[in-house]
Amino acid sequence: MLYKQDKGWSVVASHVPIFDLAYADGRHDGQAYIGTLADRFGQVNGTANMVRERFTVSGGNRTVSKAHVRLKRISGSGNLLVRLEAGSGTVLGQATVPSSSIAVGATPPGNLQGDTWAHVTFPSPIVLTNGQPYALRLSTDASTTYTVVPIQQGTSKGLQSRVFADGDGQRTTDGGANWANLYPYDSVDLQFWLD
Repeated sequence: MLYKQDKGWSVVASHVPIFDLAYADGRHDGQAYIGTLADRFGQVNGTANMVRERFTVSGGNRTVSKAHVRLKRISGSGNLLVRLEAGSGTVLGQATVPSSSIAVGATPPGNLQGDTWAHVTFPSPIVLTNGQPYALRLSTDASTTYTVVPIQQGTSKGLQSRVFADGDGQRTTDGGANWANLYPYDSVDLQFWLD
């Protein structure tokens, strides 16, 4: 992404422009995310407040051994627990991220600075079956708070380039008895990836 100031153009390495390039043959290139929804952040705190990306696998079976998610620590020193679950809630793999490796920042939406990519390796590879639902769930202890800011898909606004269209970022405030999408009006995703 380039940004023009009085002295000319400069590269802004920490940003990716929102653009959807349509080719004459009907293909699209670019990325179809509009941006972050800081006022729709999810809070991770204790056994009641958790966040997850619920998704259905498409394009064939996938084997994963690592998960990566972007978030920030607001307070406390409890580790982040990252669980990969089957649609039924059965734990397929889990690992922790030490709190010391996640930056401390201010609560959104007033401040988006300080988000950190947290990385975990599961104890053994996990096969995700095509067509089946799964969830990547985040939790911590009651004395610690993390926040996760979702990114909004732009397909409902006409963007046709790549997005992760197989899932939605969700939150619970009752320990997982009920889950709701972080943004009820359009599709959003946690900033995450599996490999």
